[in-house]
Amino acid sequence: MSLSSDWFAGRWDAIELSVDDVAEECVRQGCRGIVRDMIAGAKQYYHVDFSPERIDRTKVNFRRLLQRCTLSLAAVERAIAIATRDDSLEIDEGTRWLIFMITEQVARKSLPQGAELGLAIRTTTQNIAGESTSRIRPRFKDACLSSRTEWDVYLRSLTPALPESLANYVSSIGDHDSFEFIWSEVRARFDERQRAEVMAWYKRAGELLTGEPFRLPTIH
Repeated sequence: MSLSSDWFAGRWDAIELSVDDVAEECVRQGCRGIVRDMIAGAKQYYHVDFSPERIDRTKVNFRRLLQRCTLSLAAVERAIAIATRDDSLEIDEGTRWLIFMITEQVARKSLPQGAELGLAIRTTTQNIAGESTSRIRPRFKDACLSSRTEWDVYLRSLTPALPESLANYVSSIGDHDSFEFIWSEVRARFDERQRAEVMAWYKRAGELLTGEPFRLPTIH
């Protein structure tokens, strides 16, 4: 839906999806056909058929579209990775968001009292945090809401309670990328004992921030 919109045209680099103008137009128009098939006359997005069969059909149609529009292999892989990323992660969205927010607080050195780390691990974690928060995550709410094209008005009508939902989704891709960066760097920069300490620290910081139990998966 986001790739089909007019307001997001020319901005795909923001989600690290690099294509030329001809390929972008091909994908944008093709995605409109996929959206029409997905919506199938429903008045709101929440009334769409979410059966496994329909979802699989949409994924197949999207892959075929990317091939038909002759995107580079890197662009195809990136587009598919974005479209299927929620299927590949075992960590729920709320947990990812909290880990991301805790890491931002590390960069600002504003963690709550009681969430301390040893010096060596703290220094490395601060480096990861600084590199993560330096990544640009643009927001698109105004562009989404201000577009007056017939198609963009239609897309907003599908989520009347949250007309900026597609802008929020596009912005969340950058947040999601930052989480994946944090997760991969924790794996790469720490040994098994240190990773256990870091994860125990994230758990403690999460519980201090929320006042609730905070479960984290084991990181290998």
